[in-house]
Amino acid sequence: MKSLRQQFGIDEKFTHVEKGLPEEVIPDLAAHLDAGIVVLGTVGRTGISAAFLGNTAEQVIDHLRCDLLAIKPNDYQTPVEMDDEEDD
Repeated sequence: MKSLRQQFGIDEKFTHVEKGLPEEVIPDLAAHLDAGIVVLGTVGRTGISAAFLGNTAEQVIDHLRCDLLAIKPNDYQTPVEMDDEEDD
């Protein structure tokens, strides 16, 4: 965490490392910090991996008392196909 925060010039007081389940640790820390928003990276697993691992962002948001901003990786490809509006 130290090298990552230094790489992006983030002060140590703005980084937190806690042990536990994300759906418990993140909401507890957000409440302790009186956070207005939590920013969470997400990979958006689908299929079997999603069924077994769950969706962390969904689990966390159920326990948060503030806003959540979930960010996908730059190379993320959605498995959802959009309807062609001309066909409607």
